Amino acid sequence: MAGLVYAGAPVRARFELSRPALERFAASKPAGEDARWVGLFHVESVERIPGGVRFLVVGSGFLDHHGFVFSPERAPEDDGEGFRYAHLSGPWYTWQESD
Repeated sequence: MAGLVYAGAPVRARFELSRPALERFAASKPAGEDARWVGLFHVESVERIPGGVRFLVVGSGFLDHHGFVFSPERAPEDDGEGFRYAHLSGPWYTWQESD
């Protein structure tokens, strides 16, 4: 079990269960939305980025912020402002911001 937790299995499972709701929300082109539940994730903020939408998930990190990006047009690029992206599945990516 510890290996699955370390490998991110719980987050991946929540993401897959929440994927339809996240995709509907991303398709609505939100920006500046107030905190709300989207699927099984409490989304703190939403920001449009070139080619997609970046979601900040509440309580996602102790020191760093984390979340998801829906970017169907192209892969998001590290922007030199501390955002790093990793492919998750299809047009979905994870992101992490560190100071």
